[in-house]
Amino acid sequence: MKTQPVENQKIYEIAVTGMGVSGEGIGKVQGFTVFIPGAIPGETVKACIQMIKKNYAKAVLEKILTPSPWRVQPVCPVYGLCGGCQISHLSYEGQLAMKQQWVTDAVVRIGGGSGDCIRPILGAAHPWNYRNKMMIPTGGVKGHVQAGFYAAGSHRIVPTESCLLQKEENNRLMQSLLAWADRTGAVPYEETEKRGSLRHIMGRVGENNRVMAVLVTADRETG
Repeated sequence: MKTQPVENQKIYEIAVTGMGVSGEGIGKVQGFTVFIPGAIPGETVKACIQMIKKNYAKAVLEKILTPSPWRVQPVCPVYGLCGGCQISHLSYEGQLAMKQQWVTDAVVRIGGGSGDCIRPILGAAHPWNYRNKMMIPTGGVKGHVQAGFYAAGSHRIVPTESCLLQKEENNRLMQSLLAWADRTGAVPYEETEKRGSLRHIMGRVGENNRVMAVLVTADRETG
């Protein structure tokens, strides 16, 4: 049986050369692929191996030895806890470059096509508060209902008061509906125990700035 060149729980110095479609940095140890969430292409990092598979390993970022010029401090207060965004530690310029590379890889390396057909990516003029639809799960307890997004790889809710990607109308709607839920005694749905009622809060902002509110429940009762 072939022995992998990495050991579990051991720290390695790794040059990050790529980024996976889930936002994790990709490097190699003696030709063996290692995925490192939080690392950026162009960086040299120290990472601790956490899981080893036949063709790759996953590691935890321990220290950045050489930072990328694209690295920024995420502005979201729940970044790193919430599983919704994976590359907020990357500047918008860097995000565009990575997405351009993903498309190129899909067409050329995976699809066997020519990259000549790929035009330069067009970024957004305003990369914040642009999403007009919100679907956010609820948690907490009766009288103190919370809303947030799931932690990565789980159904555990990370409470948040707003989302920087959502239009402000949706963020205000979320707070209004949470206040309503506490006022009326609505019971958030508990997935493990299969009890409660209020599962999601949904909002949609139209081009005329009118807002639609929807309560997604497990049954016809909200309390």
